[in-house]
Amino acid sequence: MSSNAVAPKVSNDDALPVGQPARGGAMTRAFIFEVPGAGAEEYDAVMKTLGHDAPGRLYHCAGPTEEGWMVVDVWESQEAFDAFLAERLLPVARKVGFFASMPQSFPVHNIV
Repeated sequence: MSSNAVAPKVSNDDALPVGQPARGGAMTRAFIFEVPGAGAEEYDAVMKTLGHDAPGRLYHCAGPTEEGWMVVDVWESQEAFDAFLAERLLPVARKVGFFASMPQSFPVHNIV
């Protein structure tokens, strides 16, 4: 988004229904990955290989920090994240050399 871009207006009616158990009683969770020393080139290589299809992922954003790169994801459940991590993300990250610390996570109460 450019510096002069205007964020879309969001009403309370547009809020995602989180903070309540998702399918099967699982709770929506957010994950924050910090990747020291990484940048856009490494991140883009991972995303190019992974693609954008990630069943169970509700939200994804990423960008630079002073130490490297940060990724924030919201998943419909811990189980959906764990499956994606083990089956898709870790093999690709290892191949590309994009190594993050274990993510911080928390249950999501609300997304607006």
